[in-house]
Amino acid sequence: MQFTVSIDGRPAACLASREFLQDHFGAGNDPASWLAAYQRHAQAINELAVTRYSLDHEVPIVLHSSTLI
Repeated sequence: MQFTVSIDGRPAACLASREFLQDHFGAGNDPASWLAAYQRHAQAINELAVTRYSLDHEVPIVLHSSTLI
């Protein structure tokens, strides 16, 4: 799933894998459930993306199932 976060006032592209959303936020197998999981947990996911960026400064910011919460 693609989304955008603001880092230092600039947009940064992010990707959350299906597995990430399923393993950490209870998403199902269909795209609608991925979106619903993101919407329910947007603040936590966005904060995690910003934290991830602070570690490696890579864009797009990619959140995998192995990304620690």
